[in-house]
Formats: sequence, structure tokens, C-alpha cells
Amino acid sequence: MPTYEETYAQHADRYDQLVGHEDHEGHVGALLDRLLSPRPARVVELGCGTGRVTRLLAARSERVCAYDGSAHMIERAKLVSAYANVEFGIADNAALPEQEGAADAVVAGWSVAHVTGFFPEAWREHAARALGEMSRVARPGARLILFETMGTCTDVAGPPNERLRELYAMLEREHGFSCEVLDTSYAFDSAADAARVMGFFFGEAMAARVLARNNGIVPEWTAAFTRTR
Repeated sequence: MPTYEETYAQHADRYDQLVGHEDHEGHVGALLDRLLSPRPARVVELGCGTGRVTRLLAARSERVCAYDGSAHMIERAKLVSAYANVEFGIADNAALPEQEGAADAVVAGWSVAHVTGFFPEAWREHAARALGEMSRVARPGARLILFETMGTCTDVAGPPNERLRELYAMLEREHGFSCEVLDTSYAFDSAADAARVMGFFFGEAMAARVLARNNGIVPEWTAAFTRTR
């Protein structure tokens, strides 16, 4: 199992295969339909990865400026996100090449929480910088949206570890976000297929848990944190 950093730098195709199976009932898109109404003129996306959320945003806005810190992920996103209204760029979540108040909505999908693992001793500062950038590039009245995990292959939604629990509390108590939990479960042809694809990203222990369920539907829970600028 590669590290997250190695996956994002070298294995965009395998990552894209994984996330292509997630949210098979389309609950993220349904939430965006509700939150991004009326249709925004310009959306800025942080941590776009291979473009899974980018594709949803492109269908619901006039223009999307999508950023990621990995050139490797961006190249994959360009291949699979063939939308004329999307512009991709390489940028860190804490340093977006955007003017103040440029966006009608700012979205970060499964990206900001990585600071809890990448910077275990200073994750609060790094999270605050990313949140500050989201607020800076949003115009007054714009919608800010973060998607983060609430558990994989579990029947009960909740933060998978203590650092995420603290981050989610920080989002709500210190930064004014509200939280809604979505069922974004994976759908595969079989449990064996699910274990193979998910084991690459989540590791052997997760693959074993998936196999033990003996079901191609693997529960995944997502927290949608939202607030208005």
C-alpha cells in the first residue's frame, strides 16, 4: 500500500478507479444541486485530485477553476474531465492564485483534512491557512463547502480518528460551518473486486474487512461542511 503522498504523486489512475465507484447513488451531486442554486458564475475548487467533484461542479456552474498540489493528479483530471468551462492549475490549498472575492462558491473535496496526517504536530495551523484561503477568495454571500470522510466500511458514521474529530469540531465551533452527513457508499461488481480496488488505497486490513462483508456495496460516509461567506 503506497502512502497518500505516493498515491497522489504516482498513482492517479488507481486513485481515479477507486473514487469512480464512490457515491453510487449520487448524493453529493444532489447536495450540490441544492447548495449551488442559483447557478454560480465562478467556482473555485481546492484539492481537485482527478476531478471527481470537478465534474459535478462543471455541470452546475458557468466556470470552474480547479486546483491541486499534484501535477500528476491534474494531468489525470484533464484526461477525464473534458469540460470546456473548467480551468485546472497547480496550487497548494494555502496559497491559491486567485484574487480576493473572486468566487461565487469555494469547494474542497476530501482535501483539507489531509493536514492532520501530513502535519501531525501543526495541523491546526495548516487547516486554518486553507480555511483562510477559502474565505479570502470567496465573495460576500458565497457558499463554502468542504467534503470529508466520516468512515469507510462501517455501519455507523463518525470521524475515523481523534485528529479528525478535533478538526471537525474546529470547523463547526471556530469557523461557523454546519455539518450534514451523506451516504456516499461504494458500489462494485463483487466483494472481491471491492477488496482489490480499495485495498490499494486503504491497505490490507481494509481489504480484509471488505471481503468479510461479502458484499459489493461498501458503506462510506461523508460529512458535508457548509457555511456562507
